[in-house]
Amino acid sequence: MPRVRSTFVSFAVVIFSASHAPLAPAADRLILRNLDILTRQTIISFDEDGLVLDVPRPGGGERVTWDEVERGKVAVDQPRFDKLLNELGQPLFRIRQRLKIGDLEALAEPAEAMFPRFAERQSQTAYLVCQATMWSRLAAGRREAAVLPYVRCFELLRSHAATSASLPGSRRLQADPATGLSAELIPVWFDAAAAKAVLPELQAAIRNMAAPRPEGMSVYYASLALAGGEAAEADRVIRTLQSNQLELLVWREVLAAQQEMAASSPGAGIEKLRSKLDALPGSCRSAALYWVGLADSQQADADRCKGGILRLLTLPAEYGDEQPELAAAGLYHAASALAKLKDDRGAAAVRGELAGRYGATQHARKLRAGAER
Repeated sequence: MPRVRSTFVSFAVVIFSASHAPLAPAADRLILRNLDILTRQTIISFDEDGLVLDVPRPGGGERVTWDEVERGKVAVDQPRFDKLLNELGQPLFRIRQRLKIGDLEALAEPAEAMFPRFAERQSQTAYLVCQATMWSRLAAGRREAAVLPYVRCFELLRSHAATSASLPGSRRLQADPATGLSAELIPVWFDAAAAKAVLPELQAAIRNMAAPRPEGMSVYYASLALAGGEAAEADRVIRTLQSNQLELLVWREVLAAQQEMAASSPGAGIEKLRSKLDALPGSCRSAALYWVGLADSQQADADRCKGGILRLLTLPAEYGDEQPELAAAGLYHAASALAKLKDDRGAAAVRGELAGRYGATQHARKLRAGAER
């Protein structure tokens, strides 16, 4: 009898212990937009940049980004998971899809919504957002505002926090690692208010870059400061430029010419550019053509004015596809100079090309606004 009682007591203890043991945590379960279901991985942590898994998923890595997730159940902070998925999942998915098909117009809304949140983060998702913001602003003619996300993109790629190969679609950022300049963003600007507005954030972004900072970033800042009417600030930055790289040396000369034009006193800087126009690197030549052409087109001497007009018209002929805003500016000022020479037929033809070929640019809008007035 004692043995029976002992056995019964032991069995009862086992049953009681089992009934009061802590429940095993529910398995994490993610359902992705591509209909994959992840159930064999545990989510270690998550933040705006995505979810980190304990082991790689099939055919992938240890990170899942919010744009991939349709819904899920997680053991770690389900309310915060739901909140981030609700705030980030759909906008990031829209950005990815628009980049994939190259729909830059529809890209603007989700990119602008996400940019403040990701602008200073270090991740592939941050690069996705910053690159989308840069390109959508360029597509909308907001070139001055595109510089800030460009600086973020450049630094994310330079630091290897992200790779351009993982970006949806076929387009890739054109940037020179040595100078920091981009062929997509020539430092010539036309919106004074927008140029001035971007300066504080741009200055902070450039200062936060890891050393050594490419001097091309200072070229962007100084040229924007000149366009925004901040001549003293531009001069301060220009004086710090010391690189002996050929392209940056030429850009210093372009900035000197821009300084003269900003002060309405074309002189030695313009003459220096004029003397070497044919020998300039392509990335600098378009800007040099613009400043020399603009300076000459404003001269009272008819021959000098005609020479300036020809240089301005070279911009759409040679750079129209790659730099539509600069080409449009060339046409706009060429038309004004032709009108000054009483060549109304020539001015009308140039205005027609501006309106027909570059109708979405800032100078085409300026032309239409003038006609309405």
